[in-house]
Amino acid sequence: MIGLAESAPLELELHAFSNTSEKDFLGLLHNGHRFVVYQYAISVVVYSFRHPTRVYSSKTRSQAFLKGLPWTFLTFLLGWWALPSGPIFTIQCLVANLSGGVDVSTNILEYIRNQDPKYQYGLL
Repeated sequence: MIGLAESAPLELELHAFSNTSEKDFLGLLHNGHRFVVYQYAISVVVYSFRHPTRVYSSKTRSQAFLKGLPWTFLTFLLGWWALPSGPIFTIQCLVANLSGGVDVSTNILEYIRNQDPKYQYGLL
């Protein structure tokens, strides 16, 4: 049976970082903060989809692992059930989540830089 599949592009909700300066964000990164998203997969009979979560901040790897557990369990329970994409999406999500999530710090830094008019015109 061939199922429908949808994998959402990595479009992040970054408006929470609109008022963050590049200096402040680089300071957070220097202090050990990681900004990650987790992925979850859900399958319903012949349709399967995979989406990223919101951005989470964590200071340690174990903290990142623990924050990803709800999404890992959701995927483990509901991700397998559409063929052929369900098992594929489920395994991809489980691997990403169990490794501490997908680091999106560079995406956020680029977003912050694009908010600064000086950066856009090459004045920095």
